[in-house]
Amino acid sequence: MAQINEAWRVLSDPGRRAVYDAGRDGSAASASTQRPAPGPATMPVASVQYEQPARFPWRFMLVLAALGIGFVLVNAAFTKPGQPAKPDNLLEAGSCVSIADNGDAIEVECLAPNDGVVETLITFDSVCGQGTESHRDRQGMGQVCVRLANSG
Repeated sequence: MAQINEAWRVLSDPGRRAVYDAGRDGSAASASTQRPAPGPATMPVASVQYEQPARFPWRFMLVLAALGIGFVLVNAAFTKPGQPAKPDNLLEAGSCVSIADNGDAIEVECLAPNDGVVETLITFDSVCGQGTESHRDRQGMGQVCVRLANSG
């Protein structure tokens, strides 16, 4: 600790620092005339030089973002839309259905022959509106109001 304090005492005083720096130059003339007395003050001290602080790479990030956006746009322009989703047997408004012999509504693809389209989902004790028929959901989740295809 004493050596650190002595180094600080030498390096914090501009006059002593000049003598110390002259001794570290290695030039014979300045070293012989101005060399400090041997001791803790002559101990070499590593000096750290700081340059400009690190900066965030904005240009790189902007170029990276532009490339990403370009990739997405080109990909969207040259890919074909996906196929319509297959029936998942979960009835919702707008699902195309086929009516089974027992009166259950079964979801089918809208491009395939169907009996109607689900208007709304209702509970078991509710009544469908005018122009729709009540049918049981095949999974027993409730009732659906179906606008039949032949009823317009």
